[in-house]
Amino acid sequence: MSIFDPAGTLVSEVRLPSRGFRGLGSSVFSSVLTANVLSMRTRRDSPGVIRSYRQVEIDVESGEIVWERTFPGRFRAESGCAVIRGDQEGLMTGAFSPRGSVVFGLCDGHLLFFAGRDDPLGTMIVAPRYVVEYPSEREVEEYMESAGIFANESFFRSQPKPYPRLPFVFDDHDRLWVVTRRGRDVGVSYLDVYSSGAEYLGAVRVRHDAHAINLLGSTLVVLVNRPVGPRDADGYPDRGVDWYDVGGLELLEAAQNP
Repeated sequence: MSIFDPAGTLVSEVRLPSRGFRGLGSSVFSSVLTANVLSMRTRRDSPGVIRSYRQVEIDVESGEIVWERTFPGRFRAESGCAVIRGDQEGLMTGAFSPRGSVVFGLCDGHLLFFAGRDDPLGTMIVAPRYVVEYPSEREVEEYMESAGIFANESFFRSQPKPYPRLPFVFDDHDRLWVVTRRGRDVGVSYLDVYSSGAEYLGAVRVRHDAHAINLLGSTLVVLVNRPVGPRDADGYPDRGVDWYDVGGLELLEAAQNP
């Protein structure tokens, strides 16, 4: 991993512990970096391999792992949603807040919160505004174009859309922001906001089709696909970045001053 300053000057480089390495979405780190790591091992009881997911904290100067954990993954939601498969250990796509809480996105709109990274058990919730939604015609067209000869249209149409778009993002007040799949077909997107204690605080609507966000203080930055217009000769949406001041949002003020 290479680290640069805002002017583009290389600051340092560090060797990561695995090829299957994914950062957790936080843009704020100094001496350590927390990330999801994927490794593979051979099964003992039958042919095949097991995918093992763990979360690690890495010293960005030495590359050494200073903390790691495989989070318990054998949870089953009341809906019957299988959270972990037989060929998988641990949970993937975790996100850590600056104050140490952890959240994992599961399936069917379920979120698993840990109050601290070493807490033995988490709290499972269902996103209050999650509804089962299947791909729209526009999404089917996008999938068919991107998948090419590997496309399986009937299978894609039958798969419910995931609740979140990853990665999750925590703000300075330890609130979790989730870019959801709702609204993109009507030109808006919805960001669900939760406390670190798994309490749903409300939703924020932004314009266009949001793909990712970041927050610093009261500034929300959203990466979007803008609508196709007469200047889009190729027929593809243009990527853009929208900036919002969210300091005056009532749901955030209420969360800070209960």
